[in-house]
Amino acid sequence: MDENLSSLRAYTIVASFVVDVMDTCVSLEFAVFVSGNLPQKAIFPVLRNLPGNNMTYVTDPIGDLLTRMRNAQKARHSECCIPWSRMKEQLCEILRDNGWINDIIVSGDDPHKEMTVSFVPDKPTLELKRISKPGRRVYQNVSELKPVLRGFGMAIITTSQGLLTDKEAREKKIGGEVLCTVS
Repeated sequence: MDENLSSLRAYTIVASFVVDVMDTCVSLEFAVFVSGNLPQKAIFPVLRNLPGNNMTYVTDPIGDLLTRMRNAQKARHSECCIPWSRMKEQLCEILRDNGWINDIIVSGDDPHKEMTVSFVPDKPTLELKRISKPGRRVYQNVSELKPVLRGFGMAIITTSQGLLTDKEAREKKIGGEVLCTVS
């Protein structure tokens, strides 16, 4: 293992030196030879944080959840896997309780928990739209909360009493941040 790492470092040092200092056809051929013998993560350090890696940083987790669900349904998958958070689980529970999705299964240990969301088989694909975004937050009070698609859709709102649907928020007479709409 140590020999492998030391030879990898040597290849990287020599390749970077050859490419930086010499500008000839021989140096390019050598650089191609060296890069062909190294793993991609050694050549391109940016590849270490690919989406499959658990260290991926997402600026909008709710937007990521909605996008993963949209993409899975458009690809005609029966379920999709999503990184877990409390708010995502609450949002999916609201969707499940209102019949928009079939089931939620949380699996894994604490730092690497995942949620598997299964879709209702006979329903058409969900129209999930992010309303309040990290760059532009949208807050509405009770008088501004209107039914989505004349009551056939639903808005999910984060309030002082937790995540609620637009109908529940109107009944409790509280407003909040409009996370998304579902139709």
